[in-house]
Amino acid sequence: MEWARLIRYHARDADAVIVANAMFMPALEVSGTRVPMIWDTNECQTLHYERLDRTASNRTKQLIWWGLERWAAKRCRVAVAIGQAEASEWRRIHTPLRGKLMTVDHAAFVPDRPIEAGDADLAEQVGGLLHRPILLFVGTIAAKHNAVAARWLIDVLAPSLPDTATIVICGPGSDQLVGGGRAGARVVLLGAVDDVDSIIATADLCLAPLATGAGVKTKVLHYLAHGKRIAGTPIAFEGLSGAPGLLEAPLSGLPDLVTRIIAAPESAEATRSRVAAQHAWLAEHHGRPLIVDQWRSVLACVNGN
Repeated sequence: MEWARLIRYHARDADAVIVANAMFMPALEVSGTRVPMIWDTNECQTLHYERLDRTASNRTKQLIWWGLERWAAKRCRVAVAIGQAEASEWRRIHTPLRGKLMTVDHAAFVPDRPIEAGDADLAEQVGGLLHRPILLFVGTIAAKHNAVAARWLIDVLAPSLPDTATIVICGPGSDQLVGGGRAGARVVLLGAVDDVDSIIATADLCLAPLATGAGVKTKVLHYLAHGKRIAGTPIAFEGLSGAPGLLEAPLSGLPDLVTRIIAAPESAEATRSRVAAQHAWLAEHHGRPLIVDQWRSVLACVNGN
C-alpha cells in the first residue's frame, strides 16, 4: 500500500509510467493512476516456465505469470520487447499485445573505458595464478537457469576437460556451490566480485550452457562487448544469431565443442579480426544510438506523435 501511494504521488506529474515487471501490476492498480503505461517487458516469464520441466510447481508459476503478464498486456499503451525473437513469442502467447508491441534492443553494459585483464586480482582472490585456458561463466546463481548451468559445469563439463584448464564460476551465490576436486579441469567458485569486467577480460573462453531461458541474454552481450568467444547452447544465443564469436552446440555436444576450442587456440590475427567484427556487429544491432532512437519511437507512440 505504501508503494501504491508513492506511485500515485509521482504519477500526478508524469506523462507516462514505465512498468519493468508484470509483478508490479497490483501496486499500480491499487494506486489508481491512469497515465499511459509503457510495459518494458524484459524476459517473458510465461515462455520461460513453458520451457522448464512440467512439474506441478513450474506449471503453477507459469499460470501465475501468465495472469500477471496478460494483465499488463491489456493495461499498457505500448509494450517493449527486448528483441524480434522474443517479440514473436509475446504475440503468440498474449494476443492483446498485437498492434502495440515495439522493440528496444538490449544494450551491452560495459564501462566506457579500456578493460585490463584482472589476472593479478584473480590470482589474489584464489591464492595463486590459474592454469590456462580460463573458461568463465558469470551469473546470479539464484536465477533458476543459472543454477542449473553452474551445476552442469561442475558435474559434466569440468570432468570432461584436461586438468590444464580452469573453469571460473563468478556471480552472487557461486561461492556457495559445492564442486571441484575430481579429475579434469579445476573449478574455481569465485562468488560476487567488485569488478566483473576485469574478470571477463581475463577469460580465454566464456561459457553459456543454458538449457532454458527466454529473451536476449545480457551475459552473452556482455561477453561479446569484451571481444570474447562464447561457447553456448542455441537457447543462450536466442535473438543474437549472426553475432561473430558465438560457438554453438546443443548441451549434450558442448563438452566436445569446448574441448576442440581449447585444443586449437586462436591466432592473434584471427582474434583481432573477430573482435573488430564483434564490435561492429554490436554497434549495428545493440548500439546505444540505436537504442536511443528506439526509445524515442516508443515515447512518440505513447504521446500520439
